[in-house]
Amino acid sequence: MRLNNTFNYNKLAEYYDKIYFNKDYEKEVRFIQKILEKSNARTILDVGCGTGEHIFRLEKLGFRCDGLDLSKGMLSKAKQKVKNAQLFLGDMRNFKLEKKYDAIICMFATFNYNLTIKDATRALLSFKRHLNERGVVLLDLHNVFCDGKKEIKNKEIEIRMRWSYNNKRRAEKTKAVFKIKDKIIEDTHTFRIFSIPEIKNLFKYAKFQEVIFYKNYTFKKPTLRSKNIEVVGLK
Repeated sequence: MRLNNTFNYNKLAEYYDKIYFNKDYEKEVRFIQKILEKSNARTILDVGCGTGEHIFRLEKLGFRCDGLDLSKGMLSKAKQKVKNAQLFLGDMRNFKLEKKYDAIICMFATFNYNLTIKDATRALLSFKRHLNERGVVLLDLHNVFCDGKKEIKNKEIEIRMRWSYNNKRRAEKTKAVFKIKDKIIEDTHTFRIFSIPEIKNLFKYAKFQEVIFYKNYTFKKPTLRSKNIEVVGLK
């Protein structure tokens, strides 16, 4: 699910898993599993499910999962992987499903595509409307406050990324070039980098009972400079 991209993720979907070949989904799913087991959650909606990698693994663990994404291309790839999950096309800020879940997860910085507090609030309220009583929300937030660049290369793909951070707007803009064989794909996107107080206020406004913060898919407390912050909200 991508809210503000200049690139069409329907086109990127075909190559998405190759681009993120080194993403540690197993580590993330182990963390998700522990969070959900603490809340006795068995039914999950994955918002911004992309190509379905998290759902694929969570179904193997016995969870009943559905997915939601803004990209038809991503959902088409996910459909090839998932076993029983229903896949819905929708915007995290205003989706309406005739179902409720024990848990809603929003991984891989998808929530960071909400560039304003207003949009983030709308999204969180949409999540809450689709939660059962005592339900849980898990957000995986990108948390980088600097300029930078990186290059990754293997036999199949070459990746060049450069990003810049605007402190006044609390926005990180990334430009990426992916070379897959003879094909060149360019992607530009912007993230909102949320502070911990901002996220606390969002969950307070949405009237969640509790909000807990972790870092980098561990049960350690985050710092201001933790690369990833996982947020657990209890309804």
